[in-house]
Amino acid sequence: LEPKLPARPGESGGGRSAWRWQPWMAVAAAIVLAVGAFLAGRASRVNEAPADATPVRAERLDPAAIRDRVVLAALGEHLDRTERTLVELVNSDVDGRVDISAEQAWARDLLEANRLYRQAAQGRPALAQVLDDLEPVLIEIANSPPRLTAAEFQSLRDRIEERSLLFKVRVTGAELRERQRTFIRGEKES
Repeated sequence: LEPKLPARPGESGGGRSAWRWQPWMAVAAAIVLAVGAFLAGRASRVNEAPADATPVRAERLDPAAIRDRVVLAALGEHLDRTERTLVELVNSDVDGRVDISAEQAWARDLLEANRLYRQAAQGRPALAQVLDDLEPVLIEIANSPPRLTAAEFQSLRDRIEERSLLFKVRVTGAELRERQRTFIRGEKES
C-alpha cells in the first residue's frame, strides 16, 4: 500500500522518507546535551574563595610550624588507630580460643609507626611516655600466636587495663586534637 499513498510534503517520491531517525542519533543528542549542561554549569560558576577562607601568604609559612602541624596530625591518626586496636582487644568476647590475627596485623603496623613517632615526640615528654608505654604491649600483641586461649587473652587484656593504656591513648589523642584546633584558630586570627 505504501507505494500507492500520495507523497507528503518534504518526502521524496515512492512514499518513503528520505530522512529517518536512527538510534545512534539519539545517543549523539544525549551526549551533546550532557556536554552542553556540563559546560553551562562550569561557565555559570563564579571563582570565589569561601567567605571564611583566608588567603595564605608566603611570608606566614613557617617551616617549624608546618612541621609541628604535620606531626600533630600524624600522631593524632596514629593514636586513633591504636585506640581502635586496643578497644577491639579489650571488648572481644572470650569463648575458648580467641583469634587476634587481625589485631596482630594492626599491631605490627602500629609498632613500626610508634617507634618513629616516639623519636619525633622527644620534645614532648608526656606524649613520648605514652608512646613508650604502648610499645611493649604492641610487641606482645604482634608476637603472640594468632589464636590465644581464654587465659592468655585475659592476661593480655589485664596488662592493657593495668597500665591504663586505653585511657592514656584517649586522653593524649584528645589533647592532640585540641592542640590542632588551637593551632588552626591561631592561623585564622593572624
